[in-house]
Amino acid sequence: MTSSTHVERVLAAAGYRPAGRSATGATLGVALDGSDRRVELEVVAADDEVRSRWHALRDLHHDHLPRVLEVVELHDEQLAVFTEHVVGTTLEQVCGARGPLGPGESVTVAIPVAQALDALHRSGLVHGAVSARAIVLDPAGRPVLTCAGSSVGRGAQGAEPRQDVRALLALLLAHLDRGPAAGATEEDPAGRDAGLGAALEDLLRADRDGEPVTADRVVGRCFRTCAPRPVRLPTRDELRRVALTAGTVGALRRPRTEPDRARARPGPGGRRLALLGVGGTVLVAAAVVGLLTVTRPAGPARAVPEPAAAVTTRASSVDTPSDPQEAARALTARRAELLVAGEVAGLAEVEVVDGPAHTADAALLGELAGDRLDGLRVHVERVTALPAEAADEARVLVGSSASAYERLAGDGTVVATGPAATTDVVLVLRWTDAGWRVWDVAAPPG
Repeated sequence: MTSSTHVERVLAAAGYRPAGRSATGATLGVALDGSDRRVELEVVAADDEVRSRWHALRDLHHDHLPRVLEVVELHDEQLAVFTEHVVGTTLEQVCGARGPLGPGESVTVAIPVAQALDALHRSGLVHGAVSARAIVLDPAGRPVLTCAGSSVGRGAQGAEPRQDVRALLALLLAHLDRGPAAGATEEDPAGRDAGLGAALEDLLRADRDGEPVTADRVVGRCFRTCAPRPVRLPTRDELRRVALTAGTVGALRRPRTEPDRARARPGPGGRRLALLGVGGTVLVAAAVVGLLTVTRPAGPARAVPEPAAAVTTRASSVDTPSDPQEAARALTARRAELLVAGEVAGLAEVEVVDGPAHTADAALLGELAGDRLDGLRVHVERVTALPAEAADEARVLVGSSASAYERLAGDGTVVATGPAATTDVVLVLRWTDAGWRVWDVAAPPG
Protein backbone atom coordinates (compact mmCIF):
# COMPACT_ATOMS: atom_id res chain seq x y z
CA MET A 1 0.00 0.00 0.00
CA THR A 2 1.28 3.45 -0.88
CA SER A 3 2.39 5.58 2.05
CA SER A 4 0.98 9.05 2.63
CA THR A 5 4.49 10.45 2.19
CA HIS A 6 4.71 8.91 -1.28
CA VAL A 7 1.31 10.39 -2.21
CA GLU A 8 2.42 13.82 -0.98
CA ARG A 9 5.54 13.61 -3.15
CA VAL A 10 3.49 12.72 -6.21
CA LEU A 11 1.10 15.61 -5.55
CA ALA A 12 3.94 18.07 -4.95
CA ALA A 13 5.63 17.06 -8.21
CA ALA A 14 2.39 17.92 -10.03
CA GLY A 15 2.01 21.25 -8.21
CA TYR A 16 -0.51 20.31 -5.53
CA ARG A 17 -0.61 19.90 -1.75
CA PRO A 18 -2.75 17.28 0.05
CA ALA A 19 -6.03 18.54 1.53
CA GLY A 20 -7.72 15.50 3.06
CA ARG A 21 -9.85 12.87 1.37
CA SER A 22 -12.51 13.21 -1.27
CA ALA A 23 -15.91 11.51 -1.07
CA THR A 24 -14.49 8.67 -3.18
CA GLY A 25 -11.63 8.05 -0.73
CA ALA A 26 -8.97 9.46 -3.06
CA THR A 27 -6.47 12.04 -1.79
CA LEU A 28 -7.70 15.56 -2.49
CA GLY A 29 -5.02 17.93 -3.81
CA VAL A 30 -5.17 21.74 -3.92
CA ALA A 31 -2.99 23.69 -6.35
CA LEU A 32 0.08 25.36 -4.84
CA ASP A 33 -0.30 28.39 -7.12
CA GLY A 34 -3.18 29.78 -5.05
CA SER A 35 -5.78 29.20 -7.76
CA ASP A 36 -7.70 26.71 -5.55
CA ARG A 37 -7.77 24.21 -8.44
CA ARG A 38 -8.47 20.74 -7.05
CA VAL A 39 -7.74 17.23 -8.22
CA GLU A 40 -8.12 13.76 -6.79
CA LEU A 41 -5.13 11.43 -6.75
CA GLU A 42 -5.12 7.66 -6.55
CA VAL A 43 -1.91 5.65 -6.65
CA VAL A 44 -2.83 2.15 -7.83
CA ALA A 45 -1.08 -1.09 -8.59
CA ALA A 46 -1.38 -1.87 -12.28
CA ASP A 47 -0.71 -4.72 -14.66
CA ASP A 48 -1.07 -4.36 -18.44
CA GLU A 49 -4.83 -4.96 -18.35
CA VAL A 50 -5.49 -2.40 -15.60
CA ARG A 51 -3.18 0.08 -17.29
CA SER A 52 -5.13 -0.30 -20.53
CA ARG A 53 -8.45 0.33 -18.80
CA TRP A 54 -7.16 3.46 -17.06
CA HIS A 55 -5.92 4.86 -20.36
CA ALA A 56 -9.29 4.08 -21.95
CA LEU A 57 -11.00 5.98 -19.14
CA ARG A 58 -8.59 8.89 -19.62
CA ASP A 59 -9.50 9.01 -23.31
CA LEU A 60 -13.24 8.98 -22.57
CA HIS A 61 -14.76 12.46 -22.38
CA HIS A 62 -18.36 12.76 -21.21
CA ASP A 63 -20.22 15.67 -19.63
CA HIS A 64 -21.48 13.50 -16.77
CA LEU A 65 -18.24 11.69 -15.92
CA PRO A 66 -15.31 13.34 -14.12
CA ARG A 67 -12.29 13.75 -16.40
CA VAL A 68 -9.28 11.54 -15.83
CA LEU A 69 -6.70 14.29 -16.30
CA GLU A 70 -3.53 12.21 -16.40
CA VAL A 71 -2.22 8.71 -15.82
CA VAL A 72 1.42 8.78 -14.73
CA GLU A 73 3.68 5.72 -14.66
CA LEU A 74 5.46 5.27 -11.33
CA HIS A 75 7.94 2.68 -10.16
CA ASP A 76 6.98 -0.76 -8.81
CA GLU A 77 4.16 -1.26 -11.35
CA GLN A 78 2.13 1.64 -9.98
CA LEU A 79 0.13 4.40 -11.63
CA ALA A 80 -0.66 7.87 -10.32
CA VAL A 81 -4.15 8.74 -11.57
CA PHE A 82 -5.20 12.40 -11.45
CA THR A 83 -8.95 12.94 -11.75
CA GLU A 84 -11.11 16.05 -11.89
CA HIS A 85 -12.58 16.90 -8.48
CA VAL A 86 -16.34 17.34 -8.77
CA VAL A 87 -17.70 19.93 -6.35
CA GLY A 88 -21.24 19.23 -5.24
CA THR A 89 -23.54 17.15 -3.07
CA THR A 90 -23.99 13.40 -3.37
CA LEU A 91 -27.42 12.00 -4.11
CA GLU A 92 -27.22 10.30 -0.73
CA GLN A 93 -26.78 13.68 0.98
CA VAL A 94 -29.48 15.33 -1.14
CA CYS A 95 -32.13 12.75 -0.29
CA GLY A 96 -30.97 12.54 3.31
CA ALA A 97 -31.45 16.28 3.73
CA ARG A 98 -34.66 16.94 1.80
CA GLY A 99 -36.30 13.56 1.18
CA PRO A 100 -36.74 11.41 -1.95
CA LEU A 101 -36.91 12.76 -5.50
CA GLY A 102 -40.08 13.42 -7.42
CA PRO A 103 -40.51 11.64 -10.78
CA GLY A 104 -39.33 14.63 -12.83
CA GLU A 105 -36.29 15.08 -10.60
CA SER A 106 -35.52 11.36 -10.85
CA VAL A 107 -35.52 11.57 -14.64
CA THR A 108 -33.15 14.54 -14.46
CA VAL A 109 -30.75 12.28 -12.56
CA ALA A 110 -31.47 9.05 -14.44
CA ILE A 111 -30.96 10.17 -18.02
CA PRO A 112 -27.48 11.74 -17.71
CA VAL A 113 -26.23 8.93 -15.44
CA ALA A 114 -27.56 6.27 -17.82
CA GLN A 115 -25.90 8.12 -20.72
CA ALA A 116 -22.62 8.14 -18.78
CA LEU A 117 -22.94 4.39 -18.23
CA ASP A 118 -23.67 3.90 -21.91
CA ALA A 119 -20.48 5.80 -22.79
CA LEU A 120 -18.47 3.62 -20.40
CA HIS A 121 -19.97 0.42 -21.80
CA ARG A 122 -19.30 1.46 -25.40
CA SER A 123 -15.65 2.00 -24.42
CA GLY A 124 -15.45 -1.53 -23.05
CA LEU A 125 -15.56 -0.37 -19.41
CA VAL A 126 -17.86 -1.20 -16.50
CA HIS A 127 -18.55 1.16 -13.62
CA GLY A 128 -19.18 -1.52 -10.99
CA ALA A 129 -20.06 0.86 -8.13
CA VAL A 130 -23.28 2.71 -9.03
CA SER A 131 -24.66 4.08 -5.76
CA ALA A 132 -26.19 7.20 -4.22
CA ARG A 133 -22.71 8.16 -3.01
CA ALA A 134 -21.26 7.88 -6.52
CA ILE A 135 -23.72 10.38 -8.03
CA VAL A 136 -22.76 13.98 -7.32
CA LEU A 137 -25.01 16.93 -8.15
CA ASP A 138 -23.00 20.07 -8.81
CA PRO A 139 -24.21 23.51 -7.62
CA ALA A 140 -26.31 23.85 -10.79
CA GLY A 141 -27.99 20.46 -10.16
CA ARG A 142 -26.08 18.66 -12.94
CA PRO A 143 -25.50 14.98 -12.03
CA VAL A 144 -22.01 13.51 -12.41
CA LEU A 145 -21.30 9.79 -12.03
CA THR A 146 -18.09 9.48 -10.02
CA CYS A 147 -16.12 6.44 -8.82
CA ALA A 148 -15.77 4.89 -12.28
CA GLY A 149 -12.13 4.23 -11.51
CA SER A 150 -13.02 1.98 -8.58
CA SER A 151 -13.80 -0.96 -10.85
CA VAL A 152 -11.12 -0.03 -13.39
CA GLY A 153 -8.45 -0.35 -10.74
CA ARG A 154 -9.59 -3.72 -9.47
CA GLY A 155 -10.50 -5.17 -12.84
CA ALA A 156 -14.25 -4.92 -12.13
CA GLN A 157 -14.04 -8.41 -10.59
CA GLY A 158 -16.30 -9.99 -13.18
CA ALA A 159 -18.77 -7.09 -13.35
CA GLU A 160 -20.70 -6.62 -16.58
CA PRO A 161 -22.75 -3.76 -18.08
CA ARG A 162 -26.12 -5.26 -17.11
CA GLN A 163 -25.08 -5.10 -13.43
CA ASP A 164 -24.50 -1.36 -13.79
CA VAL A 165 -27.95 -0.92 -15.33
CA ARG A 166 -29.60 -3.09 -12.68
CA ALA A 167 -27.90 -1.08 -9.92
CA LEU A 168 -29.05 2.20 -11.45
CA LEU A 169 -32.66 1.02 -11.71
CA ALA A 170 -32.67 -0.19 -8.09
CA LEU A 171 -31.08 3.07 -6.96
CA LEU A 172 -33.68 5.21 -8.75
CA LEU A 173 -36.54 3.21 -7.27
CA ALA A 174 -35.06 3.44 -3.78
CA HIS A 175 -34.86 7.25 -3.98
CA LEU A 176 -38.13 7.89 -5.84
CA ASP A 177 -41.04 9.52 -4.02
CA ARG A 178 -44.02 7.46 -5.14
CA GLY A 179 -46.66 9.27 -3.11
CA PRO A 180 -49.95 10.09 -4.85
CA ALA A 181 -48.97 13.74 -5.35
CA ALA A 182 -45.30 13.22 -6.06
CA GLY A 183 -45.61 14.22 -9.70
CA ALA A 184 -48.03 17.08 -9.18
CA THR A 185 -47.27 20.53 -10.53
CA GLU A 186 -49.34 23.59 -11.28
CA GLU A 187 -49.56 22.42 -14.91
CA ASP A 188 -50.17 18.78 -13.95
CA PRO A 189 -52.03 18.74 -10.58
CA ALA A 190 -52.91 15.06 -10.90
CA GLY A 191 -49.25 14.03 -11.10
CA ARG A 192 -49.68 12.06 -14.34
CA ASP A 193 -45.92 11.47 -14.63
CA ALA A 194 -45.91 9.50 -11.39
CA GLY A 195 -45.84 6.28 -13.46
CA LEU A 196 -42.04 6.40 -13.56
CA GLY A 197 -41.78 3.83 -10.77
CA ALA A 198 -43.84 1.32 -12.75
CA ALA A 199 -41.69 1.92 -15.84
CA LEU A 200 -38.48 1.30 -13.90
CA GLU A 201 -39.93 -1.84 -12.34
CA ASP A 202 -40.87 -3.10 -15.83
CA LEU A 203 -37.24 -2.73 -16.88
CA LEU A 204 -36.05 -4.62 -13.80
CA ARG A 205 -38.50 -7.43 -14.51
CA ALA A 206 -37.29 -7.62 -18.09
CA ASP A 207 -33.72 -7.91 -16.83
CA ARG A 208 -34.66 -10.72 -14.46
CA ASP A 209 -36.42 -12.50 -17.31
CA GLY A 210 -33.21 -12.45 -19.34
CA GLU A 211 -34.17 -9.64 -21.72
CA PRO A 212 -31.19 -7.32 -22.35
CA VAL A 213 -31.75 -3.93 -20.70
CA THR A 214 -29.11 -1.46 -21.78
CA ALA A 215 -28.38 1.96 -20.32
CA ASP A 216 -29.58 3.47 -23.59
CA ARG A 217 -32.92 1.71 -23.15
CA VAL A 218 -33.28 3.26 -19.69
CA VAL A 219 -32.75 6.68 -21.27
CA GLY A 220 -35.49 6.06 -23.83
CA ARG A 221 -38.00 4.78 -21.27
CA CYS A 222 -37.41 7.74 -18.97
CA PHE A 223 -37.88 10.25 -21.79
CA ARG A 224 -41.17 8.60 -22.81
CA THR A 225 -42.52 8.33 -19.27
CA CYS A 226 -41.86 11.63 -17.56
CA ALA A 227 -40.72 15.17 -18.26
CA PRO A 228 -37.41 16.10 -16.57
CA ARG A 229 -37.55 18.78 -13.88
CA PRO A 230 -34.72 20.50 -12.00
CA VAL A 231 -33.61 18.79 -8.81
CA ARG A 232 -34.25 20.92 -5.75
CA LEU A 233 -30.92 20.92 -3.97
CA PRO A 234 -31.01 21.08 -0.16
CA THR A 235 -30.28 24.37 1.52
CA ARG A 236 -27.23 24.81 3.72
CA ASP A 237 -29.52 24.72 6.76
CA GLU A 238 -31.00 21.39 5.63
CA LEU A 239 -27.54 19.92 5.12
CA ARG A 240 -26.47 21.26 8.50
CA ARG A 241 -29.47 19.66 10.19
CA VAL A 242 -28.54 16.35 8.56
CA ALA A 243 -25.03 16.60 9.99
CA LEU A 244 -26.29 17.58 13.42
CA THR A 245 -28.80 14.74 13.48
CA ALA A 246 -26.20 12.21 12.37
CA GLY A 247 -25.33 9.15 14.37
CA THR A 248 -28.09 7.49 16.38
CA VAL A 249 -29.90 10.82 16.66
CA GLY A 250 -31.28 10.46 13.16
CA ALA A 251 -33.00 7.26 14.26
CA LEU A 252 -34.46 8.65 17.48
CA ARG A 253 -37.13 10.80 15.90
CA ARG A 254 -40.60 9.26 15.63
CA PRO A 255 -42.00 9.58 12.10
CA ARG A 256 -45.07 11.73 11.58
CA THR A 257 -48.45 10.05 11.37
CA GLU A 258 -49.96 9.74 7.91
CA PRO A 259 -52.31 12.72 8.43
CA ASP A 260 -49.33 14.80 9.57
CA ARG A 261 -47.39 13.80 6.47
CA ALA A 262 -50.32 14.77 4.25
CA ARG A 263 -50.58 18.20 5.83
CA ALA A 264 -46.84 18.71 5.58
CA ARG A 265 -46.67 17.93 1.85
CA PRO A 266 -45.94 21.18 -0.04
CA GLY A 267 -46.83 21.94 -3.61
CA PRO A 268 -44.47 22.55 -6.52
CA GLY A 269 -41.84 24.15 -4.28
CA GLY A 270 -40.61 20.83 -2.91
CA ARG A 271 -41.24 18.20 -0.25
CA ARG A 272 -40.25 18.09 3.39
CA LEU A 273 -37.75 15.64 4.79
CA ALA A 274 -39.16 12.33 5.99
CA LEU A 275 -36.69 11.63 8.79
CA LEU A 276 -37.14 7.90 8.67
CA GLY A 277 -37.87 7.63 4.95
CA VAL A 278 -35.52 6.56 2.19
CA GLY A 279 -33.06 9.37 2.82
CA GLY A 280 -33.16 9.79 6.58
CA THR A 281 -32.24 6.29 7.63
CA VAL A 282 -28.90 6.31 5.86
CA LEU A 283 -27.63 8.84 8.41
CA VAL A 284 -27.47 6.43 11.31
CA ALA A 285 -23.76 5.64 10.98
CA ALA A 286 -22.54 9.16 10.47
CA ALA A 287 -20.98 10.40 13.70
CA VAL A 288 -21.16 7.34 15.93
CA VAL A 289 -17.75 5.79 16.48
CA GLY A 290 -17.05 2.42 18.11
CA LEU A 291 -19.24 -0.68 18.26
CA LEU A 292 -22.64 -0.09 19.85
CA THR A 293 -25.46 -2.53 20.52
CA VAL A 294 -28.85 -1.69 22.00
CA THR A 295 -31.08 -4.15 23.81
CA ARG A 296 -33.91 -6.33 22.66
CA PRO A 297 -37.49 -5.15 23.23
CA ALA A 298 -37.74 -6.73 26.69
CA GLY A 299 -35.45 -4.27 28.48
CA PRO A 300 -34.18 -0.69 28.49
CA ALA A 301 -31.58 0.41 25.99
CA ARG A 302 -27.98 -0.08 27.06
CA ALA A 303 -24.60 -0.10 25.41
CA VAL A 304 -22.36 -3.16 25.41
CA PRO A 305 -19.88 -2.76 28.32
CA GLU A 306 -16.35 -1.89 27.27
CA PRO A 307 -13.24 -3.59 28.61
CA ALA A 308 -11.38 -1.58 31.25
CA ALA A 309 -8.48 -1.08 28.87
CA ALA A 310 -10.76 0.60 26.35
CA VAL A 311 -12.10 2.99 28.97
CA THR A 312 -8.56 3.90 30.02
CA THR A 313 -7.54 4.53 26.43
CA ARG A 314 -10.59 6.69 25.92
CA ALA A 315 -9.86 8.91 28.92
CA SER A 316 -6.22 9.23 27.93
CA SER A 317 -6.94 10.23 24.32
CA VAL A 318 -9.54 12.82 25.31
CA ASP A 319 -7.00 14.46 27.62
CA THR A 320 -4.18 14.47 25.06
CA PRO A 321 -4.02 17.73 23.06
CA SER A 322 -1.86 16.18 20.35
CA ASP A 323 -4.23 13.30 19.55
CA PRO A 324 -7.59 14.73 18.39
CA GLN A 325 -8.23 11.75 16.09
CA GLU A 326 -8.34 9.26 18.92
CA ALA A 327 -10.25 11.81 20.99
CA ALA A 328 -12.85 11.88 18.22
CA ARG A 329 -13.18 8.09 18.46
CA ALA A 330 -13.55 8.19 22.23
CA LEU A 331 -15.91 11.14 22.46
CA THR A 332 -18.29 9.94 19.79
CA ALA A 333 -18.36 6.43 21.25
CA ARG A 334 -19.49 7.89 24.56
CA ARG A 335 -21.81 10.31 22.78
CA ALA A 336 -23.50 7.35 21.09
CA GLU A 337 -24.03 5.60 24.42
CA LEU A 338 -25.60 8.71 25.91
CA LEU A 339 -27.88 9.30 22.95
CA VAL A 340 -29.18 5.73 22.87
CA ALA A 341 -29.66 5.74 26.64
CA GLY A 342 -31.38 9.14 26.51
CA GLU A 343 -29.06 10.65 29.13
CA VAL A 344 -29.29 14.37 28.42
CA ALA A 345 -27.30 15.35 31.51
CA GLY A 346 -24.41 13.13 30.47
CA LEU A 347 -23.89 15.03 27.22
CA ALA A 348 -21.76 17.54 29.13
CA GLU A 349 -19.15 14.76 29.43
CA VAL A 350 -18.53 14.82 25.68
CA GLU A 351 -19.85 18.11 24.28
CA VAL A 352 -19.38 21.82 24.86
CA VAL A 353 -22.53 22.76 26.74
CA ASP A 354 -24.78 25.06 24.66
CA GLY A 355 -22.61 24.48 21.58
CA PRO A 356 -24.30 23.50 18.28
CA ALA A 357 -23.90 19.73 18.80
CA HIS A 358 -25.07 19.86 22.44
CA THR A 359 -28.09 22.01 21.62
CA ALA A 360 -29.17 19.75 18.77
CA ASP A 361 -28.62 16.51 20.72
CA ALA A 362 -30.53 17.75 23.76
CA ALA A 363 -33.46 18.87 21.62
CA LEU A 364 -33.61 15.59 19.74
CA LEU A 365 -33.47 13.49 22.88
CA GLY A 366 -36.50 15.40 24.07
CA GLU A 367 -38.38 13.83 21.17
CA LEU A 368 -37.36 10.25 21.97
CA ALA A 369 -40.60 9.70 23.89
CA GLY A 370 -39.63 6.29 25.24
CA ASP A 371 -38.63 4.74 21.90
CA ARG A 372 -35.45 2.66 21.62
CA LEU A 373 -33.33 1.07 18.92
CA ASP A 374 -32.89 -2.66 18.48
CA GLY A 375 -30.08 -4.41 16.62
CA LEU A 376 -28.04 -1.33 15.79
CA ARG A 377 -24.31 -1.88 15.55
CA VAL A 378 -22.09 1.00 14.45
CA HIS A 379 -18.41 0.69 13.63
CA VAL A 380 -15.88 3.37 12.80
CA GLU A 381 -14.09 2.69 9.53
CA ARG A 382 -11.57 5.53 9.58
CA VAL A 383 -10.65 8.87 11.15
CA THR A 384 -8.70 11.52 9.27
CA ALA A 385 -7.41 14.82 10.62
CA LEU A 386 -8.45 17.90 8.61
CA PRO A 387 -7.04 21.45 8.74
CA ALA A 388 -8.28 23.32 11.82
CA GLU A 389 -9.75 26.80 11.67
CA ALA A 390 -8.65 27.91 15.16
CA ALA A 391 -5.78 27.19 17.55
CA ASP A 392 -8.02 25.52 20.14
CA GLU A 393 -9.98 23.53 17.55
CA ALA A 394 -9.57 20.23 15.70
CA ARG A 395 -11.55 18.88 12.75
CA VAL A 396 -11.69 15.13 12.21
CA LEU A 397 -13.34 13.33 9.28
CA VAL A 398 -15.08 10.23 10.68
CA GLY A 399 -16.29 7.45 8.40
CA SER A 400 -18.66 4.92 9.97
CA SER A 401 -20.87 2.00 9.04
CA ALA A 402 -24.04 0.80 10.73
CA SER A 403 -26.07 -2.39 10.67
CA ALA A 404 -29.77 -2.56 9.96
CA TYR A 405 -31.96 -1.93 13.00
CA GLU A 406 -35.51 -1.49 14.27
CA ARG A 407 -36.91 1.43 16.19
CA LEU A 408 -39.25 0.17 18.92
CA ALA A 409 -41.96 1.91 20.91
CA GLY A 410 -42.15 1.34 24.65
CA ASP A 411 -44.48 -1.63 24.18
CA GLY A 412 -42.10 -3.29 21.72
CA THR A 413 -44.05 -2.30 18.61
CA VAL A 414 -41.85 -1.70 15.57
CA VAL A 415 -42.22 1.99 14.73
CA ALA A 416 -39.75 2.06 11.84
CA THR A 417 -36.79 0.21 10.42
CA GLY A 418 -33.43 1.43 9.20
CA PRO A 419 -31.17 -0.20 6.59
CA ALA A 420 -27.45 -0.82 6.86
CA ALA A 421 -25.63 2.37 5.92
CA THR A 422 -22.24 4.04 5.64
CA THR A 423 -21.50 7.75 5.72
CA ASP A 424 -18.98 10.44 6.67
CA VAL A 425 -19.17 13.51 8.89
CA VAL A 426 -16.69 16.04 10.22
CA LEU A 427 -16.45 16.32 14.00
CA VAL A 428 -15.40 19.76 15.17
CA LEU A 429 -13.62 19.42 18.54
CA ARG A 430 -12.62 22.18 20.93
CA TRP A 431 -9.93 22.02 23.59
CA THR A 432 -11.37 22.90 27.01
CA ASP A 433 -10.19 22.75 30.63
CA ALA A 434 -11.64 19.21 30.69
CA GLY A 435 -9.89 18.13 27.48
CA TRP A 436 -11.34 17.67 23.99
CA ARG A 437 -15.10 18.14 23.63
CA VAL A 438 -17.43 17.99 20.61
CA TRP A 439 -18.45 21.46 19.47
CA ASP A 440 -20.20 20.75 16.18
CA VAL A 441 -20.95 18.04 13.59
CA ALA A 442 -20.58 19.19 9.99
CA ALA A 443 -20.98 17.78 6.51
CA PRO A 444 -17.75 16.49 4.91
CA PRO A 445 -15.88 18.81 2.55
CA GLY A 446 -17.21 18.90 -1.00
